[in-house]
Amino acid sequence: MARQTGIALTVAWLALRLLSMVLPSGPLAAALATTPEAVVERLHAGLQAIDRRFAADDRDGRRAATAELLAQTHDLEQMARLALGRPWRELDEAQRQRYLAAFAELSVSGYADNFVDIQGDRFETLESQPVSRGRVVVRTRLIPASGDPVAIDYTLKPDGDSWRIMHVRVDGVSDLALKRSQYSALLARDGFDALIEYIYAQAGVAESAPPPALAGPGGPPA
Repeated sequence: MARQTGIALTVAWLALRLLSMVLPSGPLAAALATTPEAVVERLHAGLQAIDRRFAADDRDGRRAATAELLAQTHDLEQMARLALGRPWRELDEAQRQRYLAAFAELSVSGYADNFVDIQGDRFETLESQPVSRGRVVVRTRLIPASGDPVAIDYTLKPDGDSWRIMHVRVDGVSDLALKRSQYSALLARDGFDALIEYIYAQAGVAESAPPPALAGPGGPPA
């Protein structure tokens, strides 16, 4: 299996913490998908399964299941670094751990809160296209029960015998680019603590201590 570091451990810990609170049953999905298209389709199927299983107001349940799903489909460490950009290099280890944990919480909330009441909607995979560095873009769209289709393009990177989502564009707009602009400006203007507070506010959860495995020496490498 691919080596897990940093955000992968953070998301796994987050999933286990939430799952211990609300889920009596086993994992949401089984073996890792082995093609880029399969990973994306697994994400889409998982989002629809979560929406079927949990009521719209059961945020804890939705977030727990979503955390498990993202731990299996996303490279959130890569996404977190891309969202922060150059300032990542200037953070000390403790700051990196806090930022990675905050980014994981925001990512979980983003999916859990936005993909609600989608049972009348359907996802459609359109095509996949190889790009640089061995990566693949999978182009999809969400076709709502009413309204216009939404284009969702995923960039995936190889990860052992599977693939991980590392970038998402919605109707041509990069969420990571938007975050990078916001985060760099906030960090420069108000400092690191203000950035973390902002991310947790966006996630709609309170900051909690990172798992012991991520605290102090022995965290993710630079």
